[in-house]
Amino acid sequence: MAVLNNQPLTAEQEKEETRELRRQQSLERAIQKKETEAKSKKEGLAETAEAGLKKGVSMFTAQALKQAWLNLIDSFGLTLLYINFHFIAKYIVGSDKFIGFGEEWLPKAAGGKIVGGAIKWFEIIALFFLDIIFFILILISIILLLIPIFITIAPFAALKDLLGL
Repeated sequence: MAVLNNQPLTAEQEKEETRELRRQQSLERAIQKKETEAKSKKEGLAETAEAGLKKGVSMFTAQALKQAWLNLIDSFGLTLLYINFHFIAKYIVGSDKFIGFGEEWLPKAAGGKIVGGAIKWFEIIALFFLDIIFFILILISIILLLIPIFITIAPFAALKDLLGL
């Protein structure tokens, strides 16, 4: 039997106290349920926003890669820097924000994996050869810059080397 202020409770008071306790418990459960629902709703919105952001960034990098390839000659090869950065970010770092090579030319509805795979390898091989060509061009420019310096610093040695003496 319950006691309140050192006096025993009547049966009605005990029933009222039990009802009040049950109401409080059901109220606490309702509050917890609402909090759980709000939390799951927030998480769902966050996941949706993150997926949308990832898709937007992926579409942006696809367009950037496509423009880099299209403007390679116009930019005198400077867009090769971005193409190499994109390659490193996708295939070496493994970022999912960058699309794979070859996918920038295909619309999403087409989804042809065979064509995309052929374009992918073509782009990777083209990038490899373009990198080699630019490396050779950089070496030639350095040599052409060093020849006048060598002639200026040691003219007699340069003349001797030129004549083969």
